[in-house]
Amino acid sequence: MRKWEAEERYREFEIKKWEAERQESTRRLEAEREDRKAEMILKEAEFELNKKEAAKQDTSVGNNKVFSDVMRSSAICMSDDPIEAVAFFMNVEQLFDVYKVPTDLKALLIRPYLRWLGSRVAKALDLQLAGCKFNSQQGTVE
Repeated sequence: MRKWEAEERYREFEIKKWEAERQESTRRLEAEREDRKAEMILKEAEFELNKKEAAKQDTSVGNNKVFSDVMRSSAICMSDDPIEAVAFFMNVEQLFDVYKVPTDLKALLIRPYLRWLGSRVAKALDLQLAGCKFNSQQGTVE
C-alpha cells in the first residue's frame, strides 16, 4: 500500500507541477498579448500624429513656419553697410528660388532680417508708391 500511496503522491505532484507550468505559460502569453496591444496602440497614435503633422504642413501656416525656419537657418544678416546690402538681397533671392517660396510670403519672411537701412528703404518705397516724397538724407517725409 505504501508503494501505491507514493505513486499517487508523485502523480499529484506531477499534476500540480503541470498546472503551475500551464498557468505560468498562460500568464506569459497574456503579458505578450498586452505588450503587443500596447505597441499597436502606440503605433496607431504615432501614425495619427504623423498624419496631423503632414496635414499641418500643407496649410499656409505650416508653409510659413517651414519657410521661416529655412530663412532663420540659411539667411545671412543684413549689415549696416550699403555695399553689403546687395549681397544680402542676392542671398535672400537665391534662397527664395531654391526653396520655391510663394510670392505672397516673400515680404513677410524678409522683413525681420532687414536692418534700419533696409527698413528705411522699404518705408521709402511704400511712401513713393503712395505719392509722397522721402528725403533719404534726413529720413523725413515731404
